[in-house]
Amino acid sequence: MAQGANSDSASAQQVNVGIVGDSLALSGELPGGWSDLVHQDMPWIHMSDAGNGGDTSAQTLLKLEANPDAGHGDQLMIVWVGSNDIANGVDATTAVSNLQSIVDIAHGRGCDTLVIDMLPRIGAGIQDTSQFNNLVATSLTGTDKLDLYSLCMNPASGQSYLSWLADGTHLDPAGQQAVATAVESYLKGKYPWSASSASPSSPADALAALPTGAGSLQGIIAWGG
Repeated sequence: MAQGANSDSASAQQVNVGIVGDSLALSGELPGGWSDLVHQDMPWIHMSDAGNGGDTSAQTLLKLEANPDAGHGDQLMIVWVGSNDIANGVDATTAVSNLQSIVDIAHGRGCDTLVIDMLPRIGAGIQDTSQFNNLVATSLTGTDKLDLYSLCMNPASGQSYLSWLADGTHLDPAGQQAVATAVESYLKGKYPWSASSASPSSPADALAALPTGAGSLQGIIAWGG
């Protein structure tokens, strides 16, 4: 957990979290979306969502470069983008290079980062998604990472829990809840004082209700350098 802003630089009353990315990021702010659920359960976490449907990693990077105020005042930036790169045949190395630039810009503006990898995408090819995720895991530096791909894969069958995907790409309510649970687990690990500063109702039951074989929360979080 080596990124700089743990509990010392964050207000004990509120943690400001910016979100950038594509429609998977954007969907979180809708009622019942993953970031909305996080805020409901952890009201001291303030989520500011700048995701945009259809955006690639290059478009997210350009918007971040064009808005010098983005990230300032946030303790954390959540980055969830890459699905449209995969769908449009963008080379995984190029996409992950864009992610590295996003991470570096965020750090330059004083906030830590959490990069979320790509869920399986019907029609885009499991192999393409895996290549992107493998590069995120092995090549992306200086950031925390959340391996949602592993969380939603059944290791026994090698198949994903596609009931989470309403249209083959976007999350249904059960998927939104599972993402919220994973993000909450990460936030409570990064800001341990926040878990005891209030008494939210945790959605831990959502993971307990997943099909047998779903990945463990601790196993999907990688703390960056």
